[in-house]
Amino acid sequence: MTNKQKSLPTKDIIQSYFKAIAQGDIDKALSLLTEDVVWHVDGDANIFSIGLASGKQQIANWMRAFPKQLNPIAVNINNTLIDGNEAIVLGDFRYSVNKTGHFINSDMAIHFTLRDGKIARYHIFEDSLLLSRSFNFTNDFTKKEIKLNGTRYAYSDRGNGPTLIFMHGLFADRAIFESQVTQLEKNYRCITFDLPGHGHSDYPKQGWTLEDLAQDIALFISELKLSPVTLIGQSQGGMIAILLAALHSSLVANLIVIGTSARKEYSERLPRWQETKHIIAKGSFDEKEQLFIRIQSLANSSEWINSNTEQAANERRLMHTYNEVGLCLAIDAATIKRQDIRSYLPEIRVPTLVICGDKDQATPIEVNKEISDNVANGRLIVLEGVAHHPPTEAPDEVLKHIKLFLQ
Repeated sequence: MTNKQKSLPTKDIIQSYFKAIAQGDIDKALSLLTEDVVWHVDGDANIFSIGLASGKQQIANWMRAFPKQLNPIAVNINNTLIDGNEAIVLGDFRYSVNKTGHFINSDMAIHFTLRDGKIARYHIFEDSLLLSRSFNFTNDFTKKEIKLNGTRYAYSDRGNGPTLIFMHGLFADRAIFESQVTQLEKNYRCITFDLPGHGHSDYPKQGWTLEDLAQDIALFISELKLSPVTLIGQSQGGMIAILLAALHSSLVANLIVIGTSARKEYSERLPRWQETKHIIAKGSFDEKEQLFIRIQSLANSSEWINSNTEQAANERRLMHTYNEVGLCLAIDAATIKRQDIRSYLPEIRVPTLVICGDKDQATPIEVNKEISDNVANGRLIVLEGVAHHPPTEAPDEVLKHIKLFLQ
């Protein structure tokens, strides 16, 4: 060891180690370790990287195996805390698993202990359960769950690249964006949520507001370090996206809203929504089926329904599976108790695309145009012959406009 090496401070040695690893210079990385170095990685013993190892030869084997198993997409070092010969490195990473194709994200903390100017011990703390699952072929690793402010959200996380966050409307679920995500995941990271009361998500028993959901999604984006993201929301999902873009502008790069409104629900519709809640809560299966048929006739064009009878039937079967209490609370939040948020529109400075159908009865063209006219950088696209569900009624057109907008 040279005198220069002996004089290197702890932080410089740690930085040199990370630089060597990033450059794939294993010999350089090994030169920074003591002969009796100890490697400590907790987790599933079936995973190549897990276990206790000591000595340079064992660590060399570990380092050479790593790129064969994991492909680093991003590794971020956010802070380094030094106390003499001890260092704690805080950061996060995103890897893809070569064997399964799964993506894994995790925060990390690495405890380094140095001796005589070299690394004598390495101990990493990471999401070892997630790492274990990522090596399992049988897991649908794209389907995930997370609890946000006490509510369990189910979501899908597919693809890699700039992050797109999708939020659906009433009575739908994340599958409404399937046609778009199947293509977009080739170049983007696509995260699609089941909103509370829908799909596989839970719901707050005390009820919620759309702003509550905007705060939940903002927490998700912030803590998972996804920003800035593109928000894509349909109907109530678009209302949540508007709130999020206005209240948390630093998290958002672009905004796409589809068949949505910034106004309160029309007062003349409120009695019908109360009736809808009553049937969902108390009605028989046949009464609910007739209600869902009526809702579909308002949400979709007759041409689409007549041409897609099986898909329409599948959507109604999905509606029947929803928890009655959760769905009624979702109706409260999205319609009956919905607040006017037009005052938020001038706060939105990011590029904004508004898509709507010319046959949309739920959110007519004028309320969509109101959004595009009042944000700082808005554009309106009107799709002919399309009603309230453009992602399923005109999937290719919606995909085309999203791609052009993002490019």
